[in-house]
Amino acid sequence: MILSSLLFILNVLFAAPSYTQTFQQTNYGYTGKYSLQSGTGPYPPDSTSLSFDVHLRSKSCVHIKIFDPSHTSYEIPDTIQQPDPAISASNPDYDITFENNGIQVKRKGSSATIFDSSCQSRAFVFAKQFIQIATTTSQDPIIHGLGERRTEFALKVPQNITVFNQDNLTPRDENLYGHHPFMIDVQPDGSCHGILFFNAYPLEVELNNGFISFRSMGGSLDFYIFTGPTIKDITQQYTDLVGKPCLVPQWSFGFHNCRWGYPSLASVQDAMERYHKANLPIDVMWFDIDYMDEKRLFTTNPTLYPPAEMKAFLEKEKAEYGVYSVSIVDPGVKIDTNYETYTSLLETGLYINESDGWTPLEGNVWPGPVIFPDFTNPAVQSWWTRQFDKFLGTVPFDGIWNDMNEIANFCNGYCDDTRQKQTFPWQSVDIYKKQIPPESMLSTGPYISSRAFYANQENIRTVDALKSLRPGLRPFVLTRSSFVGAGRVNVKWLGDDSGTYQDMKDSIAGVITSGLFGIPYTGADIGGFLFSGSPELLIRWTEMATFLYPFFRVHSCESIPAHELFRFGEPYVSISRKYLHLRQTLQSYWYTLHHVSHDTGVPMVRSLSMEFPTDAAVRRIDTQAMLGSALLVSPALAEHQREVEAYVPEGRWFDFFRYDEVKVGQPRTAKFQCELDEVVVLLRGGEVMTIQEQHNHSITFMKDTPLTVLAALNEKNEASGCVTVDDGLGDQICTTTVQFTATQSRVQFVVKNNDFKTDQTVKHITVLGLAGKKVSSVTTQPLDQNITFLFDEKRGVLDIFHTGKGWRLDEDRLFSF
Repeated sequence: MILSSLLFILNVLFAAPSYTQTFQQTNYGYTGKYSLQSGTGPYPPDSTSLSFDVHLRSKSCVHIKIFDPSHTSYEIPDTIQQPDPAISASNPDYDITFENNGIQVKRKGSSATIFDSSCQSRAFVFAKQFIQIATTTSQDPIIHGLGERRTEFALKVPQNITVFNQDNLTPRDENLYGHHPFMIDVQPDGSCHGILFFNAYPLEVELNNGFISFRSMGGSLDFYIFTGPTIKDITQQYTDLVGKPCLVPQWSFGFHNCRWGYPSLASVQDAMERYHKANLPIDVMWFDIDYMDEKRLFTTNPTLYPPAEMKAFLEKEKAEYGVYSVSIVDPGVKIDTNYETYTSLLETGLYINESDGWTPLEGNVWPGPVIFPDFTNPAVQSWWTRQFDKFLGTVPFDGIWNDMNEIANFCNGYCDDTRQKQTFPWQSVDIYKKQIPPESMLSTGPYISSRAFYANQENIRTVDALKSLRPGLRPFVLTRSSFVGAGRVNVKWLGDDSGTYQDMKDSIAGVITSGLFGIPYTGADIGGFLFSGSPELLIRWTEMATFLYPFFRVHSCESIPAHELFRFGEPYVSISRKYLHLRQTLQSYWYTLHHVSHDTGVPMVRSLSMEFPTDAAVRRIDTQAMLGSALLVSPALAEHQREVEAYVPEGRWFDFFRYDEVKVGQPRTAKFQCELDEVVVLLRGGEVMTIQEQHNHSITFMKDTPLTVLAALNEKNEASGCVTVDDGLGDQICTTTVQFTATQSRVQFVVKNNDFKTDQTVKHITVLGLAGKKVSSVTTQPLDQNITFLFDEKRGVLDIFHTGKGWRLDEDRLFSF
């Protein structure tokens, strides 16, 4: 392998193709051609004539596409939300130059290079089944993104990164389920830019000191480049292109329980009853493949999971406890002539074919031999919707879990081992391992060119089916595999993990990185899916996930002991209850952040480098994260750990649980005690957030309970924030948003919009950071006599209470003190 790599590099460097470039200006930017003059790449024949377009799309985004006009190409569907404009953006943040037969994007003002296709560190190569281009970066660069993997937030350099969605169990530093060729490059001065290599073929990205090279097994060199200059800016710019994150139902921000290994409905009922008896709030019960009849899609086992009993159980749990339900769906349809889902799919012809274009491609997954629907064909929608109509009419699950959609296959290509496999001159990865054959045919062309977005197409079809069957309701569709733009339609989790502290730690970077990809609602399987960890690990994981996982689910595999939160006795059950209650306390803040994410693309869970872009010390930190802009979370990530060393950025900070101001000197690293039932969470000065102090069986039953407004003043004695409320379920989004501001002498509520009629109230206001001030009275406008207060002068904490039902959230109000 090493010798092969050396020969490849020598070939590219010393026998490289040489192209000459011509270009001209257009209304939208530039167009031009490349003509091959001499040399050859490692996998000839090389394209002799190429075309390129440079679209100045917007003030902060430029689109560069280099392609061979003689090769048939296709457009990746349902991804880019706005077509390239017919005219160039006015006054963009970048300049375009053409030097050394390359295209350069430079930051306006500083002339810093963002992208340079003339980079000679790796040759420019364009052949039918191998393309390569390089650009410059800094020495010792900080790179985020690229694919989906268990690794550090700041990627190791140098390394070659494969971008290829696959069912790959739990290795570190290898690509897993997502195909996301998007990266953010942080320069030494702190300025950032983003690059999307918009290509669905198997890819490889070489990260090195001073350069980055992009390689693909086909397609075009299609780049969207974003100028930032901060990570938060780039995330907003990227989601402008691929779509803002979808809204999910509010119940999905509660606690979820899942296990592959409930042998019968009775075992699910027993688990639910034990949660209720332990007074552990639960919001969603998940059903893995156990419920199916011989693993057949859209069926239930008539003996072990009788559909009438399942329906009655689901309806009772929702009515009495506010518990929703989600069922797993796999794309493989069992080959069985007595199975209507199979026979009806066969009749439509809307399945993936072998390379001949008409023979159904057979794979092998949980039910045995299967065929796969061709979700890239729009005509499959009506068939898929009919399947859900029959299924959900029998068992009314509230959400759908699209699993195994990489597509996972238990065969390495063809299940017939005698079949000859197609050979490719260059491969970034074994493209047959646990995959269907790359030469299989979809409506968009050979599977190798379409496989990356197959799952996206399945998720789009699923969401559209649910919308048509349940008009007015927000769908909840969670996927394992994903591609560029997935977050616009569905949400995801981080896939099969292990019960180790390393997995728990890696998941912080996984959640943060998923947010950069525009899929902010995500999380890992708490406690580990594949291996059984200790009760202490489960508790530490639950504590962390309370604050850092939008998707808050315990899950385990049938081959390991179950680890539901009621399993391990005291003190673990009491600690679990404490954090499930804390999750409920935080639900209005989580849901407000969800709306912010939907509107702007900025994720709920953020790296410190996103929130503190000028602080060079935070750029590689991935053992801490921010929940929104207000809460700095520093979890314990090692066995028997009872002290956390955390970096605390400049500013004013308060202990989120005790409300004491935290004093940190220089350097900005501090040690905090962290007993088994504790997680270190600091509240940032300058922030106002809402919490809910009452608890219930589920967040559905506490959704409209009174709010507490928590304000923490910064060094300027100011703070601001907001809360957004809606019905939590509907797809016609009407909201009420209230802006809060606070100073040393006042707190103000201003209703910014009031489209949703809410009866929610505020019964409690807490202001932190008033040390040295005296408070002898509190008044409110409009006048209200139902008011009292407590002031701790030593700690500088003011509590204002409404002695009745509370102040209406949808009314402007001013408190003076």
